Amino acid sequence: MRIGEFAKKYDLTIDTIRHYMDIELLLPEKKGGHYFFGEKEEMNLKEILDLKALKFTLSEIQKIIGYSRLSQLRTKEDQKYIRAILWHKKNTLAEEERSIKNALEILNNKIQEIDCIDEVVEGKIGKTGIHISFMPYLNCPKCQTPLELEDGKITSNMVMEGTFKCSCGYGGNVENGIYISLDSEDEKNIQKGPVDPNVKPAATLGEYMDGTETSLINHIYKSIDAIISHIDLENLNHKIVLELGTGSGFFIKQFLSYLTPNSIYIVTDNDVGRIQYIKDYLEQHSPDCKFIYICADFMKLPIRNESMDYIVNYLTSLTYNFRNEQILDSIVIPKIKKGGNLIGCSYYVKSGSKLLKSVPSTSRRYFEGKSYKNEILNLGFNHIEMKDIGAIAINSKYEGMIKGHELSTLVYCGTK
Repeated sequence: MRIGEFAKKYDLTIDTIRHYMDIELLLPEKKGGHYFFGEKEEMNLKEILDLKALKFTLSEIQKIIGYSRLSQLRTKEDQKYIRAILWHKKNTLAEEERSIKNALEILNNKIQEIDCIDEVVEGKIGKTGIHISFMPYLNCPKCQTPLELEDGKITSNMVMEGTFKCSCGYGGNVENGIYISLDSEDEKNIQKGPVDPNVKPAATLGEYMDGTETSLINHIYKSIDAIISHIDLENLNHKIVLELGTGSGFFIKQFLSYLTPNSIYIVTDNDVGRIQYIKDYLEQHSPDCKFIYICADFMKLPIRNESMDYIVNYLTSLTYNFRNEQILDSIVIPKIKKGGNLIGCSYYVKSGSKLLKSVPSTSRRYFEGKSYKNEILNLGFNHIEMKDIGAIAINSKYEGMIKGHELSTLVYCGTK
């Protein structure tokens, strides 16, 4: 029979049969440009498959079949030689079995430890909302007048439901502890779906991991670590940190352990579902910290000017600058108090990159390396530091327009 029929008979691919031929486990006869597989090749293949089932490697199988071909296994010496190989494999598998049993025991212990942690976490879950100590920081984004609470439901010193209004007409609702802007001009930028605890972002961390190359995962970790290095971690007590576009929570999950019960962390996004997903996570893992959740356009955050100690912009500029002609950092600088810091991380490309063709001409200066760095330098900070932390190929099914491109990463810290 020919190779296709032979492979199909044993439920193997033609490539597998060819590989066995390349390493001379199978030696079919060639006639007229075609290989033919007969009874001898079938016997050889059955022996190969039997030995593979016994966990022999192809190199070990080569040795056994080679010896069998030369000796024909006629003498006791031949049988003794093969027996020694089989005995050695048996001992190897027995050792692997003991190792696997030990590994299984360790895995069971680790699973039990995680189950115990889950039980503790379930017992710690608490609801978080707009803490009353933060209310003086809620200002109208249009006229900077303090917002007034109407019909508020306050639980444990937190506004869980209610409406904040300004005399100019601006306002926002608080639903399940999340502030949602009611500005009519925000409609196109805010996804105001129902506040549903079951709504998850497009990719949870686990889903993102499964759809992303490890090299990019490690690069994300390094870039977040570079941002954290610019924060005075020993003095976060009574400090306010605002993150622009919390998204799936990559930054806050890595930063969470540094927060204190007296520091305030502001979660922002234009997607209520994403905020709810992060809110559920934070209520489970850090119920004693103060978190503020705001769903609004980043251009119109209802935050008092000169009130933030830190603003973190982790990759949010990438999508924002694509849609807007003004760099995001310049819009939020007024929110930072004197001596406060804006810490950012963003991707950029070299001149001539194919990615630039998909970027509106009015925004390309925010994506091309040299011009983007100049934009950062011209933001008017009292002091600024910038550092390139390397280039990375973006191989993730969750990265949209930048998927398949090589981008460099810039981390910067500006002090006002």
